[in-house]
Amino acid sequence: MAFKIIDPIQKIKSGLFSALVTKIYPDMIKKVPKVTNVVKNEIRIALLESPAIQSLSSGVLKADFGLTVDPTTQIIDAIVNTTRVQYKTAKSRSSLIGSFEITVQPISYSNLYSLGISNQAIKGGSLPWLKWLLEAGDTILIVDFGVEYGEHGRTGMAHMTEANRPFKVNSRFAGVSGDNFITRAMSDRKENINNAIKRALL
Repeated sequence: MAFKIIDPIQKIKSGLFSALVTKIYPDMIKKVPKVTNVVKNEIRIALLESPAIQSLSSGVLKADFGLTVDPTTQIIDAIVNTTRVQYKTAKSRSSLIGSFEITVQPISYSNLYSLGISNQAIKGGSLPWLKWLLEAGDTILIVDFGVEYGEHGRTGMAHMTEANRPFKVNSRFAGVSGDNFITRAMSDRKENINNAIKRALL
């Protein structure tokens, strides 16, 4: 017995792709909430383990910026809450590609800068410390003063003196837009996020 295919190969491929999309796409869409939850959890862990977050809570960054409250919970919550997951499909000439698209943290950082803790009140004004940490890099921020560590100041950890001038963000934690403690935390946990998504799809 012999068969003759009379439809063009491309038409057959298109039909197969359409059938696969009809079957797979609804199943993947149903999994988006579960994938979103596991991704949020991994992002939260990544931020909690971030050296910068730990330093803001009780280390040198707390001293450098003279922080009078621990800002880390609000920062982590604000970042995690920006997480969005979408499932998308695309056809190439020879295959059907499905993928989860994950977006975290707008590059404007407006959700973070709108937090009350993003600025530290000082005599005569406030310090935009979070903006400095995320975007100032190694720029000198205060020319005439620098940090002296010890049982001084608002935190009992440090104060500003002319002798230690100038002041800039500690180089271990300094960041710029697109390369700061947020992006580093995500990058460090990329494999964990991928594995968590795989488990969520089982």
